[in-house]
Amino acid sequence: MLFDMRIYKSLIVGLFCLSTILSSGQTMATDNYFRSPLSIPIISSGSFGEIRSDHFHSGIDYKTQGTEGISVYAVADGFVSRIKISPSGYGNALYITHPNGYVSVYAHLKNFNNSIDYYAKQEQYKIESFAIDLAPDSNKLKVKKGDLIAFSGNSGRSFGAHLHFELREELSENPINPYLNGFKIKDNTPPVVKSIKIYPIGEGSSVNNSIEPFTLEVFGTGNKYSINKSSNITVFGNIAFGIEAYDLAEGATNNKGIYSIELLVDSISYFSLKLDKMDFNENRYINDLIDYKEFVKNKKKVIQSKKAINNNLNNLYNIIKNNGIIKFDDNKTHTITYILKDEKQNTSKLSFKIDCSYKTNVQEYKNNNLFTDTIYCYKPKRIEKENIILDFPINSIFDSLFFNFSQANSPLYNTSPIYNIHDSYTPILNAYTISIKIDSLSIKNYEKSVIVKINEKNEKKPIISKWENGYVNAKSFEFGSFTVLIDSIPPIIKPINISNNKNMLEEEAIIIKITDNLSGIATYKGTINGKWVLMEYDEKKNLLKYYFNNNKTKKGDNILELQVKDQKNNQSTYKVVFIK
Repeated sequence: MLFDMRIYKSLIVGLFCLSTILSSGQTMATDNYFRSPLSIPIISSGSFGEIRSDHFHSGIDYKTQGTEGISVYAVADGFVSRIKISPSGYGNALYITHPNGYVSVYAHLKNFNNSIDYYAKQEQYKIESFAIDLAPDSNKLKVKKGDLIAFSGNSGRSFGAHLHFELREELSENPINPYLNGFKIKDNTPPVVKSIKIYPIGEGSSVNNSIEPFTLEVFGTGNKYSINKSSNITVFGNIAFGIEAYDLAEGATNNKGIYSIELLVDSISYFSLKLDKMDFNENRYINDLIDYKEFVKNKKKVIQSKKAINNNLNNLYNIIKNNGIIKFDDNKTHTITYILKDEKQNTSKLSFKIDCSYKTNVQEYKNNNLFTDTIYCYKPKRIEKENIILDFPINSIFDSLFFNFSQANSPLYNTSPIYNIHDSYTPILNAYTISIKIDSLSIKNYEKSVIVKINEKNEKKPIISKWENGYVNAKSFEFGSFTVLIDSIPPIIKPINISNNKNMLEEEAIIIKITDNLSGIATYKGTINGKWVLMEYDEKKNLLKYYFNNNKTKKGDNILELQVKDQKNNQSTYKVVFIK
C-alpha cells in the first residue's frame, strides 16, 4: 500500500509539473490556433530572416494595398503586454502575449484601437513624452482572437505603408518564423539564383590562377540553374563559396530572402543554414554571413559559406564544416551543388564542375605592404597616432587583420584632418572608440565638437560625440574616413500650416517641420497655454504633429510654444498665437 501511495504521489507531481510547463512555456502552434492579423488578401513583401543593413529581418512584412488605416486584428486570445511608441524603429507597436507561450508583435501602426490609444495617451501625458515603452498588467488590456487592436500605418523607420508582424517565444524573446507556426501564405514559386562567387582563402590558394575572388554568372528559369558550359573553373587550396539569390511570393514583385541554403561538394554537405529562429543578440553577425564588401559597394546580398573566428551565429547554421572553407588539393574534378528552398519547400538547384589543379604561374600571395599595424580579433588593441587614439576592445572585429591608417588635410573641413581608418568594406562586430585631439579648438567649442564619417560623395554622418580629457570621443561601428566638425547652429523650426493669429478651426492638427544641420535632433517640448501637449514626431519626415482631438486648447486665442534642442545643446524656440 505504501508503494502504491508513492506511485500515486509521483504521478500527481508529474502531472503538476507538466501542467506548469504547458501553461508557462510555449507549445507547438496548431494550424488553427492563430488567425491572420489582416482580413485582406495576404501578400508578403518581406520575409523572416531577410538580410537588412546590420540585422536580420525579424518578422514578415504584409502589404496593405498601398494605404494606411487597414484594420489589424489579434491573431489569438491574450493580453497587451507591451506598448512601444517611438519616432524611429518600430514606430507605433503592440505586443500581445498568448497562453501558448508565444508573443505576437504588430509594428509601424498608424494608431491603436480606442481603449489601447486612451491608455497610451494617459501615460504619455503623465510622463510628458511622446516616446514611451509600457508594460501593462496582464488584466489591463485583454484581447480575444479576432479583436480589432489597431490600424496599419507607416510609422517609425518604415518607408511605405505595410504591417510588420512577428511571432516570438515568450521566455527567450527570440523571434521565430511565423510561416512554420500556423501562418500560411500562397507561394508556388521557387527561389531565384543570380550569381555564384568563389573565394581563395589564404596563401597558396587560387581561383583560375588568381588570388582574387571570382564571380560566375548563373542562367536558368523555374527551379534549375547552371553556369555557362564554356566556363572552366580551376581552383587550388582553401576555397569558400558564396551565392546571390532571392525568393518571390505570389502577388509581389519585390525580392525576398531565402529560407534554406545547402552547399554540397560531391554529394557531401559542407554548409547549410535554415531560417527557423533568430536571436536579436546575433544580429551583427549578419555582416560576416554576407560578403560585406559586395553589400556596401554594390548592394548585392551574397551569402558566404565561410565563417570568421568571432562569428557566433549559432541559430542559423545547421552544418558548417571547417568554418565553411573547403580544401582542394587532390588534382580531381569536383561537383559543387547548391540547393535552395523557401518555407513551402519550393526548391531550386544549381550544379557545376570545378577542377582542382595547381598552376605554377599563379599570382604570388602578398600581404598589403601599406598596412600600419595588426589587430587580432581575440585581443584588445590601442593604436596611437598624432592627435588620434583608436581603442579596439577584445572581439571588436570578426577576424584578425592587417590594419591601414592614413590622414590628409581637406579644404572642405578645416577643424581637423581627415583620418582614414582602414576601409569602409571591412565590418565591425563591437564598437571601437575614436578619440581626436584638436589643439586649435577654442574652449567655447569643446562641447560643440562632433566626429563625423565622410563618404565618397562628401556626405556627413554624425556620431554621438563627447568632449573629455582634451579629446573628442565617439564610438563607431564602422571603418572609413572621419573628421571633427563644430555644431554651433541651432535646429530650424518651420511651421507648415500655422502662423500668427491664424484660425485653426478647420485644421485637424498643427504641423511643424524640425531639422538640424549636423548633430541631429535630441529633444523637443511643446506647450499650449503653458501646459505640455503631445506632439507626435515622425523622424524620417522631420514632422511634429499636435492633433486637436487631444482637447488641450480653448476657444479663442491660444499660445503654442515649441523648444527644440540638438545633440550639442543648441536650442531654437518658436512661439505663435492661434485661434481655435
